[in-house]
Amino acid sequence: MQSIVVDHERDVSLHRAAKMGRIPGDGFLLTWGERQIPFESLRTQVSDPVSGETYYLTKFTAFGVSTAVEMRTKVKSYRFVSDEELATAMRLATEALLVYGTNYNGLARPDGYNRVELDGVELRLSDFGIAGASAEPRRRYGQTSTHDVPE
Repeated sequence: MQSIVVDHERDVSLHRAAKMGRIPGDGFLLTWGERQIPFESLRTQVSDPVSGETYYLTKFTAFGVSTAVEMRTKVKSYRFVSDEELATAMRLATEALLVYGTNYNGLARPDGYNRVELDGVELRLSDFGIAGASAEPRRRYGQTSTHDVPE
């Protein structure tokens, strides 16, 4: 069984499909409607130099392609039909990664504990109208944001 993050309203799901082996990072598969979009990301611990706050920052290292995901799932690279489609897919993946957190626990962490960089901006759950730290989310993701599906 494997867990996935699901947004039924927008027909979007995300699951971690691969570890990168000796290379740090993870491979994910974003499913958006009929599209299956592989991507890779790297998560690092960051300390804010001003406040001293420690948080985890995820950055995309590849989007639309992942050899590791392809080897594990047989899903090939995705070719985007437009810059708009790419931008929307990356925004959906960003939101899903925030809900994913470390290991499907993003909603259990305080807002800002996990961040994802998109277009040079560090985004957090509240940027998507989602509450963190086990508070009731304002939309989309609830206690059933993850569930088990057969592998």
